[in-house]
Order: sequence, then structure tokens, then C-alpha cells
Amino acid sequence: MAKPRLPQGKAEVSGVAVHDPGRFKDRKVQKKARPIGEPYATVTEAQKVAWAKYQHELPWLNSSHRPLLRLACLWTARMDDDEFGVSATQALSSILSKLGATPVDETKVNHASSEEEDPSDEFFGRRTEAYALAVVAGDIVAGPHVRNACRRHLDYLAKGHERGLTFDHAAADYAFRFFEGQLRLSEGQFGGQGVPA
Repeated sequence: MAKPRLPQGKAEVSGVAVHDPGRFKDRKVQKKARPIGEPYATVTEAQKVAWAKYQHELPWLNSSHRPLLRLACLWTARMDDDEFGVSATQALSSILSKLGATPVDETKVNHASSEEEDPSDEFFGRRTEAYALAVVAGDIVAGPHVRNACRRHLDYLAKGHERGLTFDHAAADYAFRFFEGQLRLSEGQFGGQGVPA
């Protein structure tokens, strides 16, 4: 069976389009895709909450995804019902897969490696936050531009959603893994070795 196509928007947001540009160069994409917009007027409050959650977590969605998103919200709102059985779980999983939002889809984008995780991830959650927090706290020496960039990054993580900003942790982790696993110093005493962590 053919591998399902990764939505162009998800490829751009997650960094896959940069990693493999040839795969996406001839794709026909709607030029002016409208945003996903507000939920349908007839949905329940629980479905509106699910809509907002998906809208925030899946920034590649656009107006063409509205019918599928409506179904995903319907099933998500019903998850707490006693009657939410196997067939409902399969239906929700299928819809989320079509939206590019299942754990399987996540692994296709993240290209998870078997490398050991960064020890600071356990405490801070993500390396970008760990670095920014360490710079702002003065644990890592940095110039004023880097310190300001770190403050902005932490501010965006805390309040960016209010302005529609999102941060793609998967793309950042992918970049870290690329630098650590692929790049090698070519000369000097560290020639042929990986980039120091």
C-alpha cells in the first residue's frame, strides 16, 4: 500500500519540506488557502473546545479541512461517554490520520532516532527552552542580542498563542538531531568528530 501523502502545510511547518525539497517541489497547492476559521454554529461547547485545541495544535489546517475537523471534534467531545467503543476509537483515529495528527504521522515527521535524549529534556521539556532559560539566568554566557532573543523566545512560548504564534518543537528537535548526528568537523584537532553537544 502506498504511503499517504504528507500535507504540504504540515511539511512546511514541521521542516520536512526543507529536508526533502524535491518531494514537494511539483505539488499543486491551493495558493490562497483560507484559515480554518471559527467552528460551525451548531456545534456543542465541548466540540468548540476540541476545535480550538486542534486549531492550535495543527497549524497546517485550512478551510478545506473543516468537514473532517468537525467530525474529529464530534468524536473527541464524545470520548468521555460510556458508549465510546472500539468503532468510535477507530473512526476518530482514521479522521485524525487524514488530518495528519496521529502519533504515527508524528513519527513520520520527527524521524525519531535511537539516540539518547538530552538530559535537560527531562527537566525542561525541550532543548530550546533549556537553552533560553540558561542564557536568561546567566548560566550560559551570551551577548545582548542572544539574551534578548532568548527572552523573546520564552515570551512567545508563554504568550504567543494569544497572537496566533506557534512553536514547532518537532522541527527544532529535528534540527538538533541533524546537527548532532550528521555534521562533522572537517579539520583541526576535532576533525572527523561530531559537533560537540
